[in-house]
Amino acid sequence: MNIEKVDQFIRPFINNRKIPGMAVAIVHGDIVQFCEYGCVDKKSNEKVNDLTLFEIGSMSKAFTALGILWLENKGTISCNDNVKQYIPWFEPYFIIDKKRMVRDIKIFDLLYHTSGIPFQTLFNIPCYNNGKALHDNIWRMRNIKLVAEPGVMYHYSSNNYNILAYIIEQVTQESYESYIQETILHPLGLFHTYLSREEALKRGTLSCGHKLSFLRQRSYNAPFIRGNLAGGYIMSCIHDMGRWLRIQMGIEDIGEEYKTLINKSHEGKYDLKENPGYKIAAGWHINNDTDVIQYMGSNPNFSSKTIFSPSKKWGICVLANANSSLTYYLADNILKCSKPKLISPYRADVYQRTDLFFTILCGINTISAILVIPGLLLEKPNGIFGNELTYLSLFVFWSLLTLVTPYFMKKTFRWKAFYIWSSPAILMAYTLGIITMLASFIICMLLSI
Repeated sequence: MNIEKVDQFIRPFINNRKIPGMAVAIVHGDIVQFCEYGCVDKKSNEKVNDLTLFEIGSMSKAFTALGILWLENKGTISCNDNVKQYIPWFEPYFIIDKKRMVRDIKIFDLLYHTSGIPFQTLFNIPCYNNGKALHDNIWRMRNIKLVAEPGVMYHYSSNNYNILAYIIEQVTQESYESYIQETILHPLGLFHTYLSREEALKRGTLSCGHKLSFLRQRSYNAPFIRGNLAGGYIMSCIHDMGRWLRIQMGIEDIGEEYKTLINKSHEGKYDLKENPGYKIAAGWHINNDTDVIQYMGSNPNFSSKTIFSPSKKWGICVLANANSSLTYYLADNILKCSKPKLISPYRADVYQRTDLFFTILCGINTISAILVIPGLLLEKPNGIFGNELTYLSLFVFWSLLTLVTPYFMKKTFRWKAFYIWSSPAILMAYTLGIITMLASFIICMLLSI
């Protein structure tokens, strides 16, 4: 792979999209090439290198899946076991003929996202980082209503893998972190991949995450949610991800037992409506027509993607310290950079469009406040928009819109989770609208006395 062409392809995108820091691994057979861009933290200007740590988001699931398959290989568990065998108080239910029916979920269902656990449970995970976080997360779901009968259909939920992590802890009588480190990471030579922020900060350089805010990527210290560690909060560097790619492609010598488990994790089971042409595997998506395997990760302030072909021995991994679809786009198109006609156009993601829209709305609301409130104070009750009834109606409108936005944007009523994931411009735009209309209404009422 011509690394200069790759660099010429990547660099303009990073500059135009203002991605603070990114690391790329390109594997072709025995050759591994790394490209690093930008800074660990915009404030310190420390450059990204091949050992800079990033949260890898949902790419964490492949490690959790391998941990489960290891236990099954040792005869400790079976993927056909019911979850209640390990978590007796876990009793999710499904509505049948208007009756609430408790349903058994198998470990297999968790591994392949066919449990029926709702996607939006992601936003109810406790936002704290202590030893009880994983237990508390599963406890909150103990009587959850399922979106489908277990084993019937694919429905993605990060919490499937957090339940798997809890099962690991119940079976092994050790923490998920120590089990994955001792059974998966270290035996596979991944010594720069971490499962706690404290260890990552102590032993390596953890990149600062960033979030799009008012048209700029800004440093954002999102909470480290241990309750979702197995589903999305493992930290790694591009050096280890390059080795991880080679392990997945069967290039690294890791022993027959691990090779067997890796191959088993690549077995596709169910078609993906969200990603046509792919099947779900244990922590991976598998192309139906080729052997191309991929997965992506997205946290509030990090993003990542891995894609590779075991037969052709090529692979790409991209890590970024900002949540952006550019990460996925580059991973999909880097190998095409020598043939520009094959490169697909980049389209702004939902985070960019949302931030742009509400940044403009903030400007409109600010201008409204500047024009309306002084006009009213100068005893012009009719103002620009009419009398006090108009301002009261607009105040109610903004208030109701603020209450329902989290539901429409992320299908959750929890503003805390919504704020963690979304641009601050959204809350600011609504706040300005509410304050402006409420102040206008009060002024009108006082002037009418």
